[in-house]
Amino acid sequence: MSTPYNHNFPHAASELLYKSINSILLHEWTLQYLHMCKKDGESVNHLFLHCEVVTKTWNEIFVRVGIAWVMPMHVVDFLTFWQGIGGSRISAAVWRMIPLCLFWCLWLERNGRCFEDCECSMGELREFFHSSLSFWVKNLVRDGNFCNGLFLF
Repeated sequence: MSTPYNHNFPHAASELLYKSINSILLHEWTLQYLHMCKKDGESVNHLFLHCEVVTKTWNEIFVRVGIAWVMPMHVVDFLTFWQGIGGSRISAAVWRMIPLCLFWCLWLERNGRCFEDCECSMGELREFFHSSLSFWVKNLVRDGNFCNGLFLF
């Protein structure tokens, strides 16, 4: 697997990202129903970038970090543009974790809705994302105080 994100992330999350970028993910399963927003037609780009549930979450992140963002059409373009923003080594590492962490949380939520008939509220999804990102930062960047309060929305 060759992506700029494949090191320092849980293997399953890196594999999810790799398959998303290469449009493999949803080609493995033919799905006609989007479980996140309960509409027809599921695609990687819609699931991770354009679904109304996802759009609300991304907008909250953008507001929280103080950036204006126009969402590209494709995941690969999104990740290319996302790479260009960062700062210090630690903040750049955390910055690169945000999309992968949110994609992972959304994928788990989608699977819960699809296969277990279990649906989290937006607040629960937000909290899951924040706690997952905090966990990744604490365990992968090794600076446990860096993320505290940064993404509480």
